[in-house]
Amino acid sequence: MKKSHTSNHTPPIISIKEVRKLSVVYTRVSTGEQADKGVSLDNQESRCIEWAFRNNVLVSRVFREEGVSAKTQNRPELIKMLDFIRQNGKELDFLIIYDVDRLSRQASDYYDILETLKTYSIELRDPSSTLEGGKSDKHIRGIKAILAEMDNEDKALRVTENMRRRAKAGQRMHKAPYGLKNIRDELGNSSIAPIEGVSDNIAYLLIEFSKGIYTKRDILLKSKALGMTQSNGKEFSYQMIDKLLRQPLYAGLERNSLTDNELVQSIFTGIIPEAVFYKNQEILSDKKSSQRKGYKRLHPEYPLKNWVHCEVCLTPLRGSASTGHSGKRYPKYHCSTCKKASIEPKSLESKFIAMLHELTPSKEIAKLIRSIVIRVWKDEVMTMRNQERSIRKKIEVIEDQKVRVIENVIEGNLTSSDKKAWDKKSNASLTLYKRELESLVEQIGTDEETIDYSLEFMANTPKLWQDASPEMKLKLQEIIFPKGLQYSFAEGKFGTPEISPLFRLAGNKKDPALGKESLMVIQIAEFWNRIHNLNSQ
Repeated sequence: MKKSHTSNHTPPIISIKEVRKLSVVYTRVSTGEQADKGVSLDNQESRCIEWAFRNNVLVSRVFREEGVSAKTQNRPELIKMLDFIRQNGKELDFLIIYDVDRLSRQASDYYDILETLKTYSIELRDPSSTLEGGKSDKHIRGIKAILAEMDNEDKALRVTENMRRRAKAGQRMHKAPYGLKNIRDELGNSSIAPIEGVSDNIAYLLIEFSKGIYTKRDILLKSKALGMTQSNGKEFSYQMIDKLLRQPLYAGLERNSLTDNELVQSIFTGIIPEAVFYKNQEILSDKKSSQRKGYKRLHPEYPLKNWVHCEVCLTPLRGSASTGHSGKRYPKYHCSTCKKASIEPKSLESKFIAMLHELTPSKEIAKLIRSIVIRVWKDEVMTMRNQERSIRKKIEVIEDQKVRVIENVIEGNLTSSDKKAWDKKSNASLTLYKRELESLVEQIGTDEETIDYSLEFMANTPKLWQDASPEMKLKLQEIIFPKGLQYSFAEGKFGTPEISPLFRLAGNKKDPALGKESLMVIQIAEFWNRIHNLNSQ
């Protein structure tokens, strides 16, 4: 006779002389089955203990698994039970379960558990089996294990398809990104809402980046100036900024595995226009491509490598150094396609610096440019002032509408749900108008000091390039010559390049006033932003 064990359940009183076998009981319900009385823990336990009583078997211990799925073996009570069996297996005879799907809904897991029981000669029983068991019981339980797994797979498929259908209809099936929160709408469907005080700042950062004049570093600095922190309380990082810029839900769009990674319209209206999101993706793509190219071509010894092209075959020039018998290095720029086409770095770079000097405006020309830019800029400011007044008027209209909406709710003409829907749209419009207003105010704030700084920068470009790091040299080159340069080895000079409009006008030694004034004004603002970004990096 095997020894008895203390049980956390009090079975019917049985005379110890009559006891021949010992057992443990395992019961389980998942969260969704709690309300099903047919498989409740109490009902399962009662049926298992009845079987033990009928067959003169003593229950040593009962393991109750509540609110846990049987998809895996990683279940607290199952783990405890298997540990108990490994420690006391020699004294146990049976594991009693209500049904196979209580033990496992995966056939492989079911047979793994059977192997553990077999190690200690413990047999599996359920209320429908006899004490002696039999091949038919064994086979029936095996079939039930397979059927339970099939049912599990069918349920998982139905759940996935339902989630996919809802996701493609624009419902949020995942955790809301930073600045937004998961909610339920009036019909109980999953939805999204902005977090007040956070979503407005996110919209501001995304709209600023879409202007194309700020780097991720600039946006990071702006986030710190706003006092924004991540959910864990830490300051924003470059990775966090990248996540914000790439998150389509801020524009009212969904994209995830349930939508087959395609963009679909969300039931959430978003906090920025779709155009801002698409513009940011375009900027990020261009920057990523530029960074890949830049990484390959940056070299302290060859700043013009891969940026200057051979005029004959348009192959980017490479930079390398051969070594003579004495060990002396002979660096050079060369074309990998045209044979014997090479030039010493100092020679090519001196010609490049000479070209920069040619584009440097004289004091007289700079003074003339300054007067033209300031005169036309004042006209532009007047236009922007009109735009500013128009936007302020639109903001006032929305603010007045807000008051009327509240009055209609109080009077019973509008429901609270109607007000929420209106608030979403009006808040989104307000955010856009306020950001546009800030941008205009910033542009209007461009003063004579800004124009003077830009012209002074142009006057010192050759020296700035010589003193700059490889990264900064590349950025300067791209500002002045947006499409790069071509070099003719045969003629020993650079070809006629495409020059930034502002430098082209400044390089006009005759009279820049004959050029297009409006073009000059447009370029001074863009040029200021670009050199400002250079200085802040």
